[in-house]
Amino acid sequence: MMQDYIRQELWLFAWGAAFGCALAFLYDCFRILRRVFSHSLLWITVEDVIYWLIYGNVSFVFLYWIDDGKIRLCAVLAASLGTLLYELTIGPIVVRIASKGLIWACNILKKWKRWLTVAFSKGIIKLCKHFRIGKKKRKQENGPKKEKKMPKKNGI
Repeated sequence: MMQDYIRQELWLFAWGAAFGCALAFLYDCFRILRRVFSHSLLWITVEDVIYWLIYGNVSFVFLYWIDDGKIRLCAVLAASLGTLLYELTIGPIVVRIASKGLIWACNILKKWKRWLTVAFSKGIIKLCKHFRIGKKKRKQENGPKKEKKMPKKNGI
């Protein structure tokens, strides 16, 4: 019936918009990492290539799953609209908050780095001592060691 066809098209459009939002969020994850850690132009290019490879493969799987591999203009427009809506609404907020949160966490870890390093290394040393890792056992030659007798001195 016509209602079922329209319902199917609406679901296709909704899934396409959600798909576009998800892919925009994935790119925002790369953008957040770029804000927190400095990147060279080469590294940014590598990240972009990785993103587009993921985008292409996931898009193929999505279109195959949603409508048996048929490329539908409706699905492509829905994904584009979902991406646009995400970038115009919550995208900048997500990037700003996540970047500030990661920068704050990195600064705390930098301050605690020495303490964490010392605590971790002391814990490893204690574990090694407990399990006797790194210590070589001495081999006993000819049974247990015998005490040497001191020669007796004459006269005293």
